[in-house]
Amino acid sequence: MVGPHKLISVQNTETGYGSIKVLNRLSLDVQEGEFLGILGHNGMGKSTLIRLIMGYLPAWSGSVHFRGKDITRLSIHERALLGLGYVPQGRQIFPDLTVEENLLMGLQCNIKSKCKTDVDKILDYFPRLSRLLDRNGGVLSGGEQQLLALARCLIGDPAVVLLDEPTEGIQPNILDEIVDTLLRFKKERSLSLVLVEQNLDFILDLSERVVTLESGRITGAMDPKRLQDPSVVQEYVGLC
Repeated sequence: MVGPHKLISVQNTETGYGSIKVLNRLSLDVQEGEFLGILGHNGMGKSTLIRLIMGYLPAWSGSVHFRGKDITRLSIHERALLGLGYVPQGRQIFPDLTVEENLLMGLQCNIKSKCKTDVDKILDYFPRLSRLLDRNGGVLSGGEQQLLALARCLIGDPAVVLLDEPTEGIQPNILDEIVDTLLRFKKERSLSLVLVEQNLDFILDLSERVVTLESGRITGAMDPKRLQDPSVVQEYVGLC
């Protein structure tokens, strides 16, 4: 039986901000179709790792591969064209554009009919947004903005989504919608996910494997069910 193929491989990488090193010879593999959670205290390098994979931060050493291709020196745009999608912390939608215009910003098409078809397809996964197409992004609730940011990413049909702290300030019913939508994408479009999150219920609902990150290195991996153990939670996120 053939096992899953390696989608992302980060090997012995170091990076940081200015002269401050955050990631310290970090290595991590993500398999095709895997939903991976990354857990650790604040300041350990979780968001830095996501930004490194997407290309917002350069690798000072080591390498990043995607589907066997060395992308260490590729631009953000080039990585996106290969199939990497990113939803940053804080959402970063365009507040003065309508919901529909925000969605169109996530497309790589210049044919009006194709763009409309792609928007219609993504709205099938995000029915709440279909009622808000003419509304500016800046007037949406925090939960609606998070849905929009995710839809804008997924409309380009990425192979993997790098999702950074999506639950902050979001009402529970919308969190449920996000979980259901991502699981549906996984089933129907073979989506992979790398999730940085402190909401343990959200990680439990989505992740098949959880890795722990401490002082800029991956220090272990666990079954997400272990997050139901208060001692494990205290050790890695300081919540109990």
